[in-house]
Order: sequence, then structure tokens, then C-alpha cells
Amino acid sequence: MSLQPSKQRKQTSTKAPITSTTTALIEQFRLSVLNEVHAQTMAVAFIALAFVIVTYFNRTLITVLQASKLFAIFGLLGFTMAYFMRTKLRLSLLDGFFYSGFGIAPLGLALTLFINAQCSNTYIEIHDVKERKNEGSGFTYTLNDDAYDAYWHIRNLSYDEVNNRYGRLQFTFCDGLLGMKVMQRRELVK
Repeated sequence: MSLQPSKQRKQTSTKAPITSTTTALIEQFRLSVLNEVHAQTMAVAFIALAFVIVTYFNRTLITVLQASKLFAIFGLLGFTMAYFMRTKLRLSLLDGFFYSGFGIAPLGLALTLFINAQCSNTYIEIHDVKERKNEGSGFTYTLNDDAYDAYWHIRNLSYDEVNNRYGRLQFTFCDGLLGMKVMQRRELVK
């Protein structure tokens, strides 16, 4: 028997060593300012702003896609501001994402719809009803010439608003301060 030393392979790590640059990048994606109090405050504000958004969305002639675009624009603006002010405010990228997505974007959309709804000069439009469908908590009306076909939310009347004897839908509109038409009132008429 020979006594040769066993040759063992030296194990080398395949992982890249953690450097200060990698640690700094990881720190940018950790929450630094956002804590439970901020998160709870944002959750309450987000829920309250959601009610404002839904209320004014149902009165404004704007599609869901247009409202989503506005929400995204406000979110991107908020994130951009947070990104450029992150060192001064000690924000991480994740903090900026949460503040812009759950704070600035809903606040911007709610303020846009609220400010737009402040108008005074009203006018009336009357459209003949082509068809009505029993959907959800009321009826959705299809109007002649497919008027306001893209805005289902103003053609959807609750059971309280419906009078089956009348065949025309009357809208009272005003032009909003930001250029979007706002429905002030709707009712079925003869």
C-alpha cells in the first residue's frame, strides 16, 4: 500500500462576491422611510380617495382607459419627483414607488376629476332610448345613434331612477374646467 496524500479538489464559490456597490443597490430596494404609521395613513387616504374618484368618475364623461392613463401619469410624476429628491428625503426606490402609487397618483386623479366637475353653465340633451338591459343594480340604456356608447357609466341607471313608461333619456351637462364634460343630472322623460 502506498501512502499518497489524497488529492482533494479545492471548492470554489461560483457566487460573485458582495461588494459595496451591490450592497448600495440592494439598499435602494428596501423600505427606509415608510413605516406602519405611514402605510396605515396611506391606506386610509387611498380608500377615501377611491370613493372620491368613483363618485366623480361616474359623473364625468371619461373612459376607464383615460382615467387609467391619468392615474399612470400622476404615478410616474410622483415617482420621478421621489427619485430626484431621494437623497434629500432619505427615500429608497421602493419608498418612492409606494408613495407615488398609493398617495400621489390617487390624489392627483381625485383632484383632477373634482376640479373638472366645478362648472356652472349647464345645457340639456335628450336622446331616444333604443334598448335597455337589466344589468347589475339597474338598467343600462342604449341610445339612438349610439350616443355616449363609450360612457356606459352615465347610461347605467339604478332601479330608483328608472321609469319604464318613458322612452327618452335627458342629461343635464356642463363643460368642466379642465375640458371634460360633466353630467349634472339624468332622468327618463316622455
